[in-house]
Amino acid sequence: MASGFGAKGNEGRCYKLWKNFSGCMSTADDPSDCIYMRADYIECLHHRNEVINQNTVTMEAEKLGKASIARIKADKMKELSEPWEKIKELLRDVQNPDKWKEWRTKDWDKDWEEMKKKRKEWEQQKET
Repeated sequence: MASGFGAKGNEGRCYKLWKNFSGCMSTADDPSDCIYMRADYIECLHHRNEVINQNTVTMEAEKLGKASIARIKADKMKELSEPWEKIKELLRDVQNPDKWKEWRTKDWDKDWEEMKKKRKEWEQQKET
């Protein structure tokens, strides 16, 4: 079925799948054991499932309409950009020396004390 040679002379794109399927068929007691390897090989040759999935996505997109797609894309872009806005704000705060000092004195001491408490609790649990 498969010669092993591709269109440009080197190994074909589906040859490895064919070898796996052929090896399975030669060693299997029941040919139905190799049905998934056969399906993979056929899909590699013809891309039927890929085309079906692509057509389904296209049909759903047409049903939603272009306005809905634009709205969905805008929502996704907003979701992706929100964390970056927070990071930019934190970077501005870090670059501002007054904010840095304010943050460090306000939160650092509290965090340090909390960390010391957790360390002490952990050491006590470790001893018992």
